[in-house]
Amino acid sequence: MKLAEILKQSLLVVGSAGCITLGTTQVSLAVTFFTNPTTGNEYGLTDNSSTWTDAQATAQTLGGNLVTINDQAEQNWLISIFGGSELFWIGLTDQSNEGTFQWISGEPISYTNWAFGEPNNLGGNENYAHMNWISAGRWNDVPNSGFSGLHRGIIERSAPAAVPTPALLPGLIGMGIAACRKRKPGSQMEVSERA
Repeated sequence: MKLAEILKQSLLVVGSAGCITLGTTQVSLAVTFFTNPTTGNEYGLTDNSSTWTDAQATAQTLGGNLVTINDQAEQNWLISIFGGSELFWIGLTDQSNEGTFQWISGEPISYTNWAFGEPNNLGGNENYAHMNWISAGRWNDVPNSGFSGLHRGIIERSAPAAVPTPALLPGLIGMGIAACRKRKPGSQMEVSERA
């Protein structure tokens, strides 16, 4: 990994607590992520309730997508971390092709956990999925605006590559200073990255 990418990731991980606006929803970028020891991925919640499309945009801003749930073990882990009563957006949608649900991540569907009678496309506009419908972990299809209001989304992203520890940073900075000293005085410094 290139040094510039490592430093950029470390800044993202250490935390940006700014805000962005998506549609009509202001979103804080300070999200706490939890690592699933089985998948190795990180999971967090959007800070604010929003539409499914705004929750997905937030997830992408933070380097992921709304969660893809691949098996019962992952579903149980999500319930143990985020709870089984609040309604949360998940990354399942049939917006592109009515009746054919797909994970927004592009992963194949290997597991479903629909509540009884779901998905049913009630009202003809239920193209997005949330979980914890009727009981913990059960899924339901709903409109983009949710059921009885907006929801927070569960974000899933790959764990970032290891970043240099603070003890290594002086050495990395020192290498940069040494490279600068080799240049002729008055010449423009060129930044080159080595993999």
